[in-house]
Amino acid sequence: MTIITHKLLEENASVGKYMHFAKDINGRYMCPNCNSSYKQKGHLVRHIKYECGVEPQFKCELCSRRFKHKSNLKAHYIFLHKFSVDETVNLQAR
Repeated sequence: MTIITHKLLEENASVGKYMHFAKDINGRYMCPNCNSSYKQKGHLVRHIKYECGVEPQFKCELCSRRFKHKSNLKAHYIFLHKFSVDETVNLQAR
């Protein structure tokens, strides 16, 4: 069994488009590395790239908490640190 990593996806940007992933009996795409499954192939590719065996790469500049998705970091700034939406847009541009 070949383990598909985020590095493989980064090295070949179009890999996700052309790779064939197994589907379960419900027609969901199965992650070859863990038990996760997704309705859409793109969601599986995102899972492999950002979540499956990957350390969180989005870090809060205020408390150093890390997140696997940029949208979760943005929500963290808004709800925990009381930033406005405009302030979070400025942070993401850095």
